[in-house]
Amino acid sequence: MLKRFRQSASYRSARLPIDDWEWLCLAQHHGVPTRLLDWSENPLLALFFAVEHDQNQDKADCAGEFYSLQPSELNRAQFGAGVDLLLLGSEGTRIDRYLPSEEFTQMGGPIAVLAPQSFDRLVAQSGVFTISHPLDSADMQVSCSAQLESWTIPVEFKQGIREELELLGIHAASVYPDLEHIGARIKNSYV
Repeated sequence: MLKRFRQSASYRSARLPIDDWEWLCLAQHHGVPTRLLDWSENPLLALFFAVEHDQNQDKADCAGEFYSLQPSELNRAQFGAGVDLLLLGSEGTRIDRYLPSEEFTQMGGPIAVLAPQSFDRLVAQSGVFTISHPLDSADMQVSCSAQLESWTIPVEFKQGIREELELLGIHAASVYPDLEHIGARIKNSYV
């Protein structure tokens, strides 16, 4: 999937990624399944993601989930004392073993990483990631329970929270800064 994404995105992207990690970040932010799990450093944006989906018919009656992760503690649990924040593309073999192109002999647990703020969506979403070998995001709840907290947002509160976030300038057009979302926001303001 990543090869197909690279093939198609190369012509369409205003700025080409400079390494495999940037390609993974770009692909993840455009719906391609990767080993990256999106997080935001901004709790209001994270709340937006927790409540945005009941506008979608097939998830209309689903509660939202809001998660908080202690990234430095997660990394220290994986690598030991002295390891705090990890930056994609600058940590060498410590995290390159998580690349899909690398063969690994030992499965490592999930790690938290910063991504270079290279793309509009990463910047708009204050994007950071966790990486794990399995493609199962439920693995985070099992292997990171000491560093992870979660809260459930009942479906009946989601619309009200979306309206309050809108007042704070957090809406689909600010979170997904592309022409499609900007156009939809303008259209919806006149309907």
